Amino acid sequence: MKSDAYATGQVLYALFESWMVNSGDESFQNGINYLLKTQDKSGAWLVETRSYPIQPFFTVIFLHTMKISLYQLQR
Repeated sequence: MKSDAYATGQVLYALFESWMVNSGDESFQNGINYLLKTQDKSGAWLVETRSYPIQPFFTVIFLHTMKISLYQLQR
């Protein structure tokens, strides 16, 4: 699987917080360099989703309609 900024950032954070590596270690610095190299001009990273959609996206109006109906019942 190809690396991305999200996974790299998560791993760096976990390793640093767990004290498994020092921020000066070569492997940690490689991760930092990867993040800096893949950052765009605005400071963001483009990360494509790794998940497969279970169902197509749709807007749910039911809850809003139900809330209005419950409000009307309370009056």
